[in-house]
Amino acid sequence: MAHPKLPQRTALPRHQFLDLRLRQRAGRIMGEFPVFAQDAAEFIREEYYVRFKFLSAAAYFEERLGLQYRSVRRYLSILEGVERLPPADQGAALKALPEVGAHKAAVIAPALGREGVNWRDLLDKATKTPEPALQAHVTKLLGRDPKPAASGHGERVLRYFLAHLPEDRQEQAERVIRAAMEQVEPKTETPISVFLTMVDLLEADLRAQGIEP
Repeated sequence: MAHPKLPQRTALPRHQFLDLRLRQRAGRIMGEFPVFAQDAAEFIREEYYVRFKFLSAAAYFEERLGLQYRSVRRYLSILEGVERLPPADQGAALKALPEVGAHKAAVIAPALGREGVNWRDLLDKATKTPEPALQAHVTKLLGRDPKPAASGHGERVLRYFLAHLPEDRQEQAERVIRAAMEQVEPKTETPISVFLTMVDLLEADLRAQGIEP
């Protein structure tokens, strides 16, 4: 299916023009997520989705553009980071961020524009650093306590599992699994124990319903 083409000159109302441009850019989102986010931010702020008879921004992006709203929120969080930079640097940052991809861009976004953080150095590090290590670096820059992390084989298992989940559920699943790893007794560094605990709970629930697994 061909993507809608933007006319060279247009007298379209602003909401129609942005809708057309959002639908066009949604087809190549990975390379254009920063500028997509600029249009999306204006579209949401002005509540233009109502003009297309959607009750919420989430419904507009999911039903009309086929994008998970959680992903759209990620792009908007990246834009918020860019907008903390000096105005003279924002254009260059918007052009450079697609080089590291949306996932890594979302990792470094909270540190963009923060005191003592050079965004160009941070972007360079993002191109060379695996995502878990990059997250740890950003956490340190922001002065936060690092999340408990699985190590060795456990980390590989967790990453493999997360990679096979829908994109809009990955952050939630990782957050819950890592938190559960702190609660499982005895404490463990492997998500496999969390999975086995979940199996035990599910088996008990089935038996309580009279179902023999």
